[in-house]
Amino acid sequence: MNRLRLQLTLLLICVMTIAVRMAPQTPLSKGKLQRPEPIVKGVDLFNSYCAVCHGVDAKGDGPLATQLRAMPANLTVLAQNNKGQFPAARVRKMIAGDDEPGASHGTRVMPVWGPIFRGIVSDQVPADVRLDNLVKYLESIQQK
Repeated sequence: MNRLRLQLTLLLICVMTIAVRMAPQTPLSKGKLQRPEPIVKGVDLFNSYCAVCHGVDAKGDGPLATQLRAMPANLTVLAQNNKGQFPAARVRKMIAGDDEPGASHGTRVMPVWGPIFRGIVSDQVPADVRLDNLVKYLESIQQK
């Protein structure tokens, strides 16, 4: 039952995210129409897509964390856990869904955001820009 509830919650998050990004134009003064600004900054992407599980401080304590089978990773210690080097390529692959989950990682429980980013066509910001910005943000919050 908990697994079904988690799956439905994650599906709802994905659907809501896509719906918000594809929202119709909003009216401005003098009858002009303008689309909402696309979410492109790394911190905004993190808050929109990741914080619900990883927490706003990226330490794995988001509001959905207790509903998951495995606790979300503390994303502020990725460099520490990798001999002081931030594993940018590995992080990018994990977010995009291009990774091959191995025995150490187990099954893939984290949503894959690459296809979601590629599916947001209303603002024409390439998915690679979003992925790169999100990875750079995660690198910027690493504990020393």
